[in-house]
Amino acid sequence: MTKGVHHGELVTRKSDSSYVKVRLKRKARQNCHGEVRAVNFVIFVVNGITIFESIGSDNGTNNGYTQMIATTFNNPLLSFKDDKPVVVVTHGDFLSLSDRAKIRVHLGELLGISPTKQIFDIPDDKDPATALTIIDMLHYCLERADRNLPGNDQYMSKMCKRSSLVARWLPLVALVMAILFHVFVSSITTNTTTSKCDARTTTATSSQLRVDWPEIRHLWLGDNY
Repeated sequence: MTKGVHHGELVTRKSDSSYVKVRLKRKARQNCHGEVRAVNFVIFVVNGITIFESIGSDNGTNNGYTQMIATTFNNPLLSFKDDKPVVVVTHGDFLSLSDRAKIRVHLGELLGISPTKQIFDIPDDKDPATALTIIDMLHYCLERADRNLPGNDQYMSKMCKRSSLVARWLPLVALVMAILFHVFVSSITTNTTTSKCDARTTTATSSQLRVDWPEIRHLWLGDNY
């Protein structure tokens, strides 16, 4: 990967028209914090025919080949941080599909890796399936290589500035929220107390204005009643 990888840029092809290229360029992220960086990830290539011949064979030469593969694969110099190399099995076009699957399972047990995620069967065939396998293998390598690269200084500085701004404004926001909450609770308490006082006053007033109608009936019936 001599040209490196740049996040946020859409890929253009030679067959794309100028109009398509302009549109892709406009759709790219303008505030991209990525930078072009060369990535390095080991692709470990093994001969599938030799591996198949060594499976179930008592021949010392073939067993020595598998042992050499295991020793070389576990070399710390081939590892990228905590990631082991990706394994590519070749010459699968000379073998059947079942034999190729058996090779991947055998290599997975020998090297201690996943036969479906880290071992890629890439025969010398120019078909869509092989092209898709190559793309999956490259995606696997780029994803792990970029994950272990140091962060962009410009992006980290912007993140630090934003974090400092948040740290400065957060206490003020918390204080304002506390004041608003206190005012809200106080208003609720005041309204409740006022309602209780009004209820008591109404009850007292109604009890004080109570009229004994039998005692004052002479006012409209006469003195004889």
